[in-house]
Amino acid sequence: YVFFKKNSTASQPLIDFDSVKCRNSATVAVCLLGSGFDLRTRANLNEFWMREVVAPLGGVSNLEIFIATNERNIKTKAYRDLSKLWSNVPHLTTVTELGELGSKYSETQKVCNATAKRRAYMQISVAVQGTRKLECLESIKAMERHCKHRYRWIVRDRPDLYHSNTLIRMPDLGSVDDVTTFLHSAQLHDGMSDRFGIIHRDHAEAYFRGLAPVCLPIDSYVLQELCNGFYINKTNLYNECHLALSYHHFLTQQGQHTGTNVVGHNSPFSNLKSHLTPGFINRPLIVRDERNRACLAQKAADLECAKATTHTPRDCNGNITALPIIVDNGIAMCVSYLIHNDHAHTLDTSARS
Repeated sequence: YVFFKKNSTASQPLIDFDSVKCRNSATVAVCLLGSGFDLRTRANLNEFWMREVVAPLGGVSNLEIFIATNERNIKTKAYRDLSKLWSNVPHLTTVTELGELGSKYSETQKVCNATAKRRAYMQISVAVQGTRKLECLESIKAMERHCKHRYRWIVRDRPDLYHSNTLIRMPDLGSVDDVTTFLHSAQLHDGMSDRFGIIHRDHAEAYFRGLAPVCLPIDSYVLQELCNGFYINKTNLYNECHLALSYHHFLTQQGQHTGTNVVGHNSPFSNLKSHLTPGFINRPLIVRDERNRACLAQKAADLECAKATTHTPRDCNGNITALPIIVDNGIAMCVSYLIHNDHAHTLDTSARS
């Protein structure tokens, strides 16, 4: 948390309180984090998002949208379209300048690796996502203080996700009394999903603040338990793993503050799973432009890696790339999606694209 807080700066105030309108009927705050707003328009992702995510969560009136992105993305049509539906969007957008994050990341990595004992250090993407998550949480809390209103749920989303299915089997959030976090993660496979989740407001600190250490002994029992062993032979601490570690830290601290034995004698994995409800919501896919060099390179590498059945999903960077998936106005898109166990999820767009 200290790393994210010290190495990120907002180039504009978190909230323009002179212009914002309090909508205290909204129970869900949505954190739309990252870039990819141009792809959102070209792949027509907003149509799917409105139908498969917004509507099941109570519609436009029940949601408030918070955005953390770079300056280029607030000039896109997708951003303007969101602003038309939610008039507060321009005032609840944090343009995050990552600034010296890259150099600070390298410096901290050297310190982490300077010890005699092998350690796992966060990926640069953990630092980037962690910074934007923190900025969004701070915006939500500032809005809550200003409007004297507390949201009940916070949704973590990103603008380049293709929601191909609705929030299936999602219960009425208004009737859920227990503190529960809904994730689409595959049985908490190698950590927790870092793409999409519905987080109870009481658990927001665990999910958005990055409570876990960014440097851990590679033989840490908690690291092995929560991250399914995929990271133990590598020195990268992935987003999914860092999220799981943050939740574990949160639950442990929660027990210390209340004087209750929250963790008990269960393993970290069992304890974490008991506080979550996985498998309730869809598994969105990341959309990329086919012409993007990273997409083409990933496609070649993934397809080659997938041919070797002896490789683990993480050896293939956890992705398989399918081309083309979505075609809109003649523009081909590619979708990368996580391998789950020994098979890849397939995508049927015949009825929707």
